[in-house]
Amino acid sequence: MSTSEIFFAIELAVPLAGTNAGLAGYFRSLVHHHGEGPSRADKAKFYTAVAGSLYTQLPNALRGIWDYSDDVNEAKRMYADYTSVLSTRRGARTTPSRVASGGVGFRAPELPGQPVLTATIALSVVDGTPAAQMIAQACGVPKNDLWTRRTFASLLQLIPRIPFSAVRSDVFYVIPGSPDWALTEPDLLTPEFSYLRLIENR
Repeated sequence: MSTSEIFFAIELAVPLAGTNAGLAGYFRSLVHHHGEGPSRADKAKFYTAVAGSLYTQLPNALRGIWDYSDDVNEAKRMYADYTSVLSTRRGARTTPSRVASGGVGFRAPELPGQPVLTATIALSVVDGTPAAQMIAQACGVPKNDLWTRRTFASLLQLIPRIPFSAVRSDVFYVIPGSPDWALTEPDLLTPEFSYLRLIENR
């Protein structure tokens, strides 16, 4: 008999300009040091660092989304949808948005908007556990507050408190995988990224 599960995910689109230029490299470094077959404690430390970084970047975030489901079939479908990105390499760009010059990336002049990355955390959690109850309570957000910075902040602050003993499966990824393929602000308006919501400044 399979264990019932819930699903939780959060994704932010963050500009890479100025002091944020090294953000993609920071995330790649975290993943590299995370290694294969990490312990639960290692995973908790990893996601604490990721969530902390995204929380710091939240005032700059352009768009975002979060998802939750406690219906086991929907939860499985949603987790499969989020993880499918790793095999399909989903992205809006068919050509690089930047080219390398002297080891430093810069946008091609014909492409408008600042470079952007999206960072995604998705978790499948055993239902009926304190972790699942904690997530359910945090996601009980009034409809008018779904896409506010305050709500995103609360959910990012939740992640370090989740006991990973109850996490069945997890995934973290960023788009793009290479700085030269960074998204641009117009890319976020394409159908590929239409699911991302404008974040309300409250």
